[in-house]
Amino acid sequence: MPLTLHPISVHFPIAFLFLAGGLYIFYLFKSDFFFYRSAKLVHLLGVVGLILAMLTGRSAASEIEADSPLTDIVRNHEILGYGAIWAFSMLLVWSYLREKSFKQKELIFFSTLYLVFLGVMVYSSYLGGEIAHP
Repeated sequence: MPLTLHPISVHFPIAFLFLAGGLYIFYLFKSDFFFYRSAKLVHLLGVVGLILAMLTGRSAASEIEADSPLTDIVRNHEILGYGAIWAFSMLLVWSYLREKSFKQKELIFFSTLYLVFLGVMVYSSYLGGEIAHP
């Protein structure tokens, strides 16, 4: 059962984190604080979702045999998952600490870093797909 729960649980945080990225970009161009507050809320939902996906992923990984050809892919997927939790959590803390005082260049750097982390998460998702559909 946990093996089927993990693929279902990962779609929400991915969607939330992409939506938050779009809202941060909107804020960068529109400077309407509504977009920034919305981005932070959706970003938080994405991080919470990543943590839940990690918990279901641990259960799913325990069902894969140690001598499986998927072992290396699972390990890399797991490392990237932990990295995603860490990276998006740190960006969330940064966004809360600098809420009212983001300068334009800092916001551009923040948004660029966010997009890079989304790219890494996409690669991790690809690896997850390789595990689920070998």
